[in-house]
Amino acid sequence: MRKLDINNIYNCIFGGAIGDALGYPVRDLSFDLIIDDYGKKGITDLVLDCDSRARITANTQLTIFTIDALIRAYTRYHIHRETEITRKITYNNYLRWQVYQGREYNKYIDMKMIEDSYLNSIQELKSERCPEQRMINILENEVYSEKEITELNYNSGFAAITKAMPFGIVFRKEMELAFDMSVSIAKLTHNDPRAYLSAGAYSIIIAGIANGDTLEKSIADALIVIKDSEDSEQVLEKIELAIKMSKDKTHYPEKFDDFGLCDESHEVLGAALYASLVYKDNISRALLFAANNSCYGNNIATLVGQILGLYKGLDNVTKEWIKSLEMSQEITRLVRDFNYIIDDNLPNEIEKDNVITDIDKIKSLSKKQIAKWWVEKYDKI
Repeated sequence: MRKLDINNIYNCIFGGAIGDALGYPVRDLSFDLIIDDYGKKGITDLVLDCDSRARITANTQLTIFTIDALIRAYTRYHIHRETEITRKITYNNYLRWQVYQGREYNKYIDMKMIEDSYLNSIQELKSERCPEQRMINILENEVYSEKEITELNYNSGFAAITKAMPFGIVFRKEMELAFDMSVSIAKLTHNDPRAYLSAGAYSIIIAGIANGDTLEKSIADALIVIKDSEDSEQVLEKIELAIKMSKDKTHYPEKFDDFGLCDESHEVLGAALYASLVYKDNISRALLFAANNSCYGNNIATLVGQILGLYKGLDNVTKEWIKSLEMSQEITRLVRDFNYIIDDNLPNEIEKDNVITDIDKIKSLSKKQIAKWWVEKYDKI
């Protein structure tokens, strides 16, 4: 098992954000229209807005909110092993995302919980960027407990999988838990096996890569788990199609049509695995391949960027793209804080009476006290 370091996390998160931004301008266009607008090679670079920044979509926004939730749930899980707390905090963070963007919410919601987050200060997270409408509708109904889950949130949409990566990272040492946590949280807004099993399978793939396995072995491990899951036929079909198509001699944009429109999680998973397998040694080429097609290319490219960023790292092209990505500084900060929890490490410094002090020098503080400070600090920045 390899040791995951901050560079791996950085490459994974930024790889996904770059793929999301790259595919955003063409996500509603057919391949013919992409060629008409961008030339015979299609889109080849990030499209910058008036502030010289490339925009991300709800895919990356929700990934950020998921990572933030896992950071805040870190002490409760790793010290108290309370997995239900992790699930609740993550769900509450999706409600934060809902509220920050000016959408309807239940009048009984705790606004202090909503406001006590440094994410509230990031204006880009308050801009609506192609969210999945079905997920928005479900969050407005605020269905949380397993007993409340009904046909109202029977949803196979793409958001279940585009926000699943952090679970594979955090729980990579416990594959079964990575799968279970991802499935459990996905069910809150995507109670369709095509969605929650795709999220679970993707978490296993990410966990495998994070542990140092090959992409092929990580996919094979996910297949084993999915084959034992009920109602998994359509998810299996897309994964197996990706493996089969990746072995073809030629690859072109029209091939993505075999996976569907890629507005559903199992379709996105299959298409992303296909692109990742074909260009596993060239992330920038893989991202362009994923973005330029008649499907929702930003959904595909988000996963491709996460997979290959973690698997092989970024290349010179993608490193240049980061410079033009919106929220790059905020995401870098998130990477740093996320890295604190990857190997069960608390921050190496603590603020006491507004003074930064080395933990080793504070003999009177227990681990739980330090953990409590960490949660409060991250919640109320």
